[in-house]
Amino acid sequence: MKSTAQLLCLLSTTAVYVHARPQNQGSGTGALENTPGPYTFQAAPVWGNGQPQGAPQPQIKPNPQGGLQTSSTSETQPSSTSKPPNSAQSPGSGSNSLESTAGPHPFEPAPVGPEAAAAEKVKGWQRQYNDYILKKLESRTSGCTKDTLQYRREWHALSKDERIEYTTAVQCLQKLPNKSSNEQIPGARSRFDDVISTHILQALHIHFSGQFLHWHRYYMYIYDKMLRSECGYKGPTPYWDWSLTYQDPLKSKIFDGSVDSMGSNGASVPHEGTLTFAFPGRNFTVPPGTGGGCVTDGPFKDYTVNLGPAAFEPRVGDGSGKDYNPRCLKRDVSPFYANGTRPTAVEKLIGGNDHLEAFSDAFEAAGGLHGNGHFTIGGDPGNDALVSAGDPIFYLHHGQVDRLWTIWQALDPDTRFGSVFGTSTAFNEPPSANITRDFEMQFDVLSDPVTIAATDSTIDGPFCYMYV
Repeated sequence: MKSTAQLLCLLSTTAVYVHARPQNQGSGTGALENTPGPYTFQAAPVWGNGQPQGAPQPQIKPNPQGGLQTSSTSETQPSSTSKPPNSAQSPGSGSNSLESTAGPHPFEPAPVGPEAAAAEKVKGWQRQYNDYILKKLESRTSGCTKDTLQYRREWHALSKDERIEYTTAVQCLQKLPNKSSNEQIPGARSRFDDVISTHILQALHIHFSGQFLHWHRYYMYIYDKMLRSECGYKGPTPYWDWSLTYQDPLKSKIFDGSVDSMGSNGASVPHEGTLTFAFPGRNFTVPPGTGGGCVTDGPFKDYTVNLGPAAFEPRVGDGSGKDYNPRCLKRDVSPFYANGTRPTAVEKLIGGNDHLEAFSDAFEAAGGLHGNGHFTIGGDPGNDALVSAGDPIFYLHHGQVDRLWTIWQALDPDTRFGSVFGTSTAFNEPPSANITRDFEMQFDVLSDPVTIAATDSTIDGPFCYMYV
């Protein structure tokens, strides 16, 4: 078994939707007028306390004063290999320091003023989180141990070959035949559609509710397992730290359209805002971004979206998003929403919420980081609260959501692990019982039900991973 010192040596080489929930447990509410952004509402919901919330993904190094210390990570790295979940994987694979560059990545200037200070604050929290995880595993000899811990890495910290290997596995999943019933999901044509359809079926339970963070953590775990077991992926599980790209996302390796990106923006076409109506009585218009048309470059330019739309027109069939509707992947990258993922927003989310209900509310609130990340992508299905999992960037975005949650948990582990709140339906409509740790979350064709308790920690239950 590796010692803490050995692991620190390994680490030294590494680099909403507009959401609110019914405040049924005593949380306060913020005035709609105070929510930032050009939202056009057709009905006035009761909003939560969230504000738009961002921080460069650090390189982790040994800290002479103890714990871990960080510096920015590089966009250009040598190729490396990585092992599957629950096996040893060096977090240092394929990464270099960017200390000599102008900012967190060559394509973006370094944050200054309050944003720089916020980025440093989040780096400190990242160090505290990594130190907590390693200490928890120090004496373990079974289950999740230091030898089996998987390291999840930011997209830009992967090598070019690793990024291509990842998108190739996603393309594989998009070609494998579906296992879902055509009676239940008439439009499903692939295993990727099975994943999307599960999000469609559960959307009115897993947003604006006490399931949000726990459900998406396990959903991401299932997706990662499918890429590995069904498509042979062996690389790191990536996430997208949007606070690294908030100034100009189109120049990043997320959207630049290169062979090792997640594809390009959509073609620039004249278009109006998108009126969305995923949740009854809470319609709003997403303003237009910089694209709006089909993705033109990169690994997903020929990908066919089969399901949806469900939250905007033109819908087909019964309007649920489950019917067959083949079309191109569209994106509408928004600088406005990208700016809402800046470092000060991340600092406010993590540092400004002391308990799980407040943290989840802020994440999902109008102008919150969850929605701002989704609306940065935009398009079809990106703007669709039910079908958004149809854009492959969804999974990198929700990796970041999970990362910020587990960092937040580790800052006060005695009170934040094991906590639950809320009910199991969006806005508690229809009314449902309060969530308990024994509550079973549903994953349809992807998995048997899983309890809330089983998904509480990333180093317990089925999980064994840490973000670096």
